[in-house]
Amino acid sequence: MAVGKIEKETILERWLERRSYRHEQFTDLDSLAKRKRELSVAVSAVLPAREVATTVGTIVDTIAAVNERAPLVDQVLVVDAGSADGTAEVARRHGAEVYDENELMPGFGPAIGKGDAIWRALSVARGELILYLDADTPDFALQFVYGLLAPLLTVPRLRFVKGSYSRPLTNGRRLQHDEGARVT
Repeated sequence: MAVGKIEKETILERWLERRSYRHEQFTDLDSLAKRKRELSVAVSAVLPAREVATTVGTIVDTIAAVNERAPLVDQVLVVDAGSADGTAEVARRHGAEVYDENELMPGFGPAIGKGDAIWRALSVARGELILYLDADTPDFALQFVYGLLAPLLTVPRLRFVKGSYSRPLTNGRRLQHDEGARVT
């Protein structure tokens, strides 16, 4: 028997509802830190970076602010794409471990884009859980860290979480609402 279009949409909506989480569900950071200890896992936050000197320092500081409330992130890695704007220096000054993407796993040749930086970071990440965070977000907030991490810590059998958010895209001088936040 064929499933109708309306039934498919309803099935999809129910599936998404059961498997979607909001950061507001996880504001008790002390409980998250306790759960992290119970699971005996370490967390590495990875920020692939290219020409983001204006934002990367604030993001590293925000991760540190999460840790001041509750120790959730054990390692902050910035994997830089040879930025000429001082990205690596800013990240290092704010306390991140910084690596040039081409120095990680050089046997595979030069890094080609963000995807290479992402998987090469695994060669220096010490955590069992890996958070990939954008290094170019000007309004990076605490919930970007714990909102992604919390479902991994609290939902048994969950192995992957992908953030979803809305931000406007500036196209020239025109602001396009809900057109930004494309995910690699």
